[in-house]
Amino acid sequence: MKKLFIEISVILIISVSTSLIFNFSSGSPLPVFKKYVPNEDKPIIFPEIDTISLEVLEFLMTKERSLLLDARPYESYRDGHIPGSFSFPVNEFEKIFPERGSFLKLAKTIIVYCSSKDCKDSADLALYLLDKGFGDIFIYEGGIEEWISKGKDIEQSKN
Repeated sequence: MKKLFIEISVILIISVSTSLIFNFSSGSPLPVFKKYVPNEDKPIIFPEIDTISLEVLEFLMTKERSLLLDARPYESYRDGHIPGSFSFPVNEFEKIFPERGSFLKLAKTIIVYCSSKDCKDSADLALYLLDKGFGDIFIYEGGIEEWISKGKDIEQSKN
């Protein structure tokens, strides 16, 4: 039994050591010992909320119980929004939250977006949601502007 334990321990140590050496010597190592920051040249808005890229957004949208919120005014949402997103205008948060807060609790991951990288509505909405106790919130910083520029389809609301 002791021999088996020693063999397993040696194999485990060799495996972990080899993996770490390979990871750190590769051109793009995985962030093993630090929090992942998608864009390190930009300051983090708040430490609890990460910004994500278009590729990460598309990945998260395939996950069960992910919720995509459009923080722009409803008129902008109506004119064109990312398919599958819900209108949640940040300027109407106090009015909308009481009726939609329970719906948000069903989500495992919440992603918010607005017009572009220069728009602050998504950051404000994320902060409000964080203040209400929600976790796993991400900001798609490219917004609808990047979505359209990459040739992605948009939806329009009829009313």
